[in-house]
Amino acid sequence: MKIAITAIMPKGIYSGGRYHAYIMAECLAHAGNEVTFITNALPVFYDDFKNYPSHMEIEILLTENFNVCPGSNDKYDYVILAPTHEAGTLFYDRSIRFALKSKAKLIMLNFESANWFNSISPWKKKESKWKQWKNCCKYGCLVLSSAKESMKYAKQFYIDYKKYTRFDYWYPAINSFVADNISIKEKENRILIFIRLRDKHKGTLDIFEIINQKLDGYVLVFISGTEKVGNYFTEKLDDYANRHGFRYEIKTMVTDEEKFIELKKAKLVLFPSYFEGYGYPPVEAQYCESLCLVYDLPVLREVNKSGIIYCEYGNPSDMKKKLEQALTGEFETGEIKENISGKGNFYKRAGELNKLLASYLDDDWRNPEAKLMPSNRITLEPLYRKLKEYYLRLGRLINGQAS
Repeated sequence: MKIAITAIMPKGIYSGGRYHAYIMAECLAHAGNEVTFITNALPVFYDDFKNYPSHMEIEILLTENFNVCPGSNDKYDYVILAPTHEAGTLFYDRSIRFALKSKAKLIMLNFESANWFNSISPWKKKESKWKQWKNCCKYGCLVLSSAKESMKYAKQFYIDYKKYTRFDYWYPAINSFVADNISIKEKENRILIFIRLRDKHKGTLDIFEIINQKLDGYVLVFISGTEKVGNYFTEKLDDYANRHGFRYEIKTMVTDEEKFIELKKAKLVLFPSYFEGYGYPPVEAQYCESLCLVYDLPVLREVNKSGIIYCEYGNPSDMKKKLEQALTGEFETGEIKENISGKGNFYKRAGELNKLLASYLDDDWRNPEAKLMPSNRITLEPLYRKLKEYYLRLGRLINGQAS
């Protein structure tokens, strides 16, 4: 199969959705497909896959404005679009234009839908943020979710063009090649915590209630997907560390190797997220045989089964209690890597993705009435994006965060 993937890569920010999109490229290349990855910047995690045999076979097409067109005889089977709330309409228009010009069928990755997110998260988002996501179905689209739970809500949300819309799901791979090549002899008194301050639904600030207890001799390791963490967060950590007897480390923009080293060292992983489209850390924690404490989300139960410890949703006091129990050895790790091997192993997930796409080759969901958007239409979106970035940076500075 010949496949193109289009994705915007934000600068200075690690994104799970972008990781998902890129690892699909690696999976499809490994399965023997011809893959083109169309993006504005080389992914920050690009070199994390350098030892995969098919890594250099992926064609990276860099473009600032996505105004690229295939050759007149350059036909693709699929164009996979990785959406984002931060993109303007041009990204979508030009990605769809590429699909139509190359006679490809469009696939949109569905990381979350408005009805799903707003039914669970205490912090709501405007449905208009998904406008361009829904518009993809106008051209005919396979909405590819990350789990059955996600697909359930997708079927209720992407309903405007039912005749030309298909639904399926694929559990994304992890970088198991790197994980398998890291050898840590024994666990240390380290607790690993993934943080994202800019999104309240990730539950980062719940950490202070959870760690409000004696943790003598433990090191709390915070991994952030941004280049810097605000002073207000570190100042509060200093206070808690002095009161509760722990040390802490903050690691930003880590490589997969650095991440898996920490996962294999850690006795425990804390993941108090209020919403997940899939949830990489619990899967990666199990693969590294570390206990992971999470808020009880249906999608996490679907993916992880009994391999993680579920705490009452949105209740940091319950996670604090279960952390205390875990520290005293009340929970056994068992063979948790085996529990997740089918979903965590890169090679198995690559095979499943290839099988899934091959099964749709004879199903043509393209809408013959959908028209191409002009590739050179005038737009104020670049100016709008720059202004938005400016005000977001200004807001972070006012709130004491680094730019």
